[in-house]
Amino acid sequence: MTVNSLFQDMMLLCVFFIAGYVIRECCPLFRKLYLPSAVVGGGLALLAGDQMLGVIVIPKSFSSLSEVLIAPVICALVFGVTINRRKPTSFLDYSTMCLGLKGAQLGIGVLFGIVFAAIWPNLPVGWATMGMFAFHGGHGHSATAGSVYSEMGFTETIGVGMIFATIGLLGAVVVGMTIVNIGIRKGWTRYLDPNRTGSGTGKSIALVPEQKRRPIGMSRVYSASANNLAFQFALLMVAMYFGSSLFVVLGDHVHPFFHTLPSMMKGVVGGVLLWLAMCWLKLDGYVDKATINTISGFILEIIIVSAIATLRLDLFTTHLMPLLLYSLLLIIVSVVLCLAYARKCCRDEWFEKAVMCFGAGTGNTATGLALVRAVDPDGQSSAPDAHAAYVSSLGLPTNFFPVLVPMLFIQNPWSTVLLGLGIMAVSLGLGVIVFRK
Repeated sequence: MTVNSLFQDMMLLCVFFIAGYVIRECCPLFRKLYLPSAVVGGGLALLAGDQMLGVIVIPKSFSSLSEVLIAPVICALVFGVTINRRKPTSFLDYSTMCLGLKGAQLGIGVLFGIVFAAIWPNLPVGWATMGMFAFHGGHGHSATAGSVYSEMGFTETIGVGMIFATIGLLGAVVVGMTIVNIGIRKGWTRYLDPNRTGSGTGKSIALVPEQKRRPIGMSRVYSASANNLAFQFALLMVAMYFGSSLFVVLGDHVHPFFHTLPSMMKGVVGGVLLWLAMCWLKLDGYVDKATINTISGFILEIIIVSAIATLRLDLFTTHLMPLLLYSLLLIIVSVVLCLAYARKCCRDEWFEKAVMCFGAGTGNTATGLALVRAVDPDGQSSAPDAHAAYVSSLGLPTNFFPVLVPMLFIQNPWSTVLLGLGIMAVSLGLGVIVFRK
C-alpha cells in the first residue's frame, strides 16, 4: 500500500460513508432500526462491489484496514481514563462474562461438532474448534489456528474458519442490531431515549438544532504553537509507539512470543503507560479526552464501512448446511449467555455491556463497538473501556489458544470440550458469586 493508494481508499470510504448518511436520513426504516450511517454505507459498498452488482471495484486493501486501525481505537479507550473505585468492579463483571462466553463457544461448539460429525462425516478435521476462533477473534485468529491445522496436514480447516468469521460478522450485525432495537424499545438502554429527537424516530433531521450543538473537544494548547486536533492525535500515536517499541524490546530480549501479540494489545499497553507517566509528571492536563474520543469515533466509522464492504460472500457455498446450523446454534448460545449473565451480574450499564460482549464475541471488536454506539451515540458508556480492560487482563492468556487448542483437539477432542466448559463454569460461576445483584 502506497500513500497515494491509501488516500484513494480514504476518498472512496468517505463517499460511501456520506452516501450511507444520506440514505439513512431519507429512509425512515433505517432510522427506526437505529442503523448507524457507517453500517448503511458499508452495506451499499458491498452491494455495489464486485461480489454483487459489480458497479465498482472494492480495493483489496479495505479488508486489512480494520486489523490496523482497530489499534488506535482501543488505545483511545484507555488513554486519558481516570480510574475510580467503581471502575474495577465494572470491568471485572464484564471480563468474566467475555471469558465465560469464549469458554462456552469452545466447549459447546466442539460438542455440536461431535454430534454433527455423525451426520456429515466429510467435514474437515478440527472444524468445530474454529467457531470460537472465528467468532471471538475474526479472520485473524481463524487464519492462525487454521495454519496450525495445516502444518499438521489438515488444510481445509482454515477455509472453514474464514466462513465462520464471515457468518459471525454478519450475525453480529444482524442479530446484534435486532437485540439493540428490542433493548431500546424495552427501555433497557441507559444513555439512549427512543423518544428523543434524532435518535432514530420517524423524523428526518439534517442538522442538529443550534441550541443542542456542542463542541467535539476543547483546546489544550495555544493554536499559535500547535493545532489542537493534531496535538491530541499525536499524543495518541505516541502512546501506540511506546507500546509497539516496548513489545519489540521484549520480543528481542525476553521471548519471541511478544512479537506475536496483536496490535490492539500494544495500543492498550502504550496508552496506559503514557497516561500514567503523564499523570505522574503532572502533564495530564494536556490530554483532552473529548477530542481523543472524537478521533477514535472517526477511525471507528472508517473501520465499520470497510469491514462490511469486504464481507466474503463466496465462502458460504462449502458445507453450507452444517456450517450455518452450527453458527446459528452458537449465536443463540451467545445471545442467551450475554443477556442473561449481564442482566443478573452487571450492576452498571448491563445492556450496553451485553451488546458489547455479544458483538465482540461473534464478529470482532469493531462490531461490538458499533453496537454500543447504536445504544450510546454520545460515547458515555464504560462498556468499551471494560472491553479494553478485558483484552489486557483476563483475555491475555487466551492468546495461546490458536496454538494450544488444535494440538489438544488432534490428541483428544474431549479435552477441548473439558477445557472450554471448565473456563465457562469457573468464569461465570465466579461472576455470579461475586457480582450477582
